[in-house]
Amino acid sequence: RLTEKFGAKADGKTDDTKSLLNCFNTATKAPNNVVVTIPSGKYIITDVIKINVNDTKSLTIKGETRSQLKAEIKATTFTTAFQILSFYWAPKGKLVLVNLNITGNNVPYSPSHPYYDKPQFTTGIEVLNLKNVLISNNVVRNFYGNGIFAAYSNISKNLKNRYDNVEISGNS
Repeated sequence: RLTEKFGAKADGKTDDTKSLLNCFNTATKAPNNVVVTIPSGKYIITDVIKINVNDTKSLTIKGETRSQLKAEIKATTFTTAFQILSFYWAPKGKLVLVNLNITGNNVPYSPSHPYYDKPQFTTGIEVLNLKNVLISNNVVRNFYGNGIFAAYSNISKNLKNRYDNVEISGNS
C-alpha cells in the first residue's frame, strides 16, 4: 500500500510529493501491467508527479473510495498535478486513471491574479505520447489552464506514432 511502503501520510498537511514519485517510479519499472491503488485521504503535492511509462505496458492509477470519499491529490503550489508520458518517437503504453479528486491551488481569475496576462499555466492531468488512454470518474478543479490535457508532443506527420484511442468520460 502506498501509505505504508512509500511513506505517504495522506493527512492533508504533510508533503507527499516524494512518496508519490517513489511509488510511481518503482511501479513503472515493471514490464507488464501495473495497478497503483491510492488509498482514501488527502495527498499534498508541491511539484508535478511526472510518470514515465516507457518500461511498462499498462499503468492503472485508481483512487480507493471509502464512504463516497475519494483519494485526493492536492497541489499547494502553482504546479501541474500529474504528467504521464512516454517517448515521443516511440509512443506506447496504456493509461487508466480513475476515481481521484485532483485539486490545484488556483485563485479566481482577475487582473490581480498572479499570472494574469502571462503565458504560464497548470494542468490537473497531462498525458503525452501514449497509445491508449482512459480517464474516467475523476474530479479535476482549480487549475489555471487545463483540467485534462492529452496530446502528442512531436509535430511529425508520422501517424503511426499518434494515439490509437483516448477516452475521457464521467469526469467533472
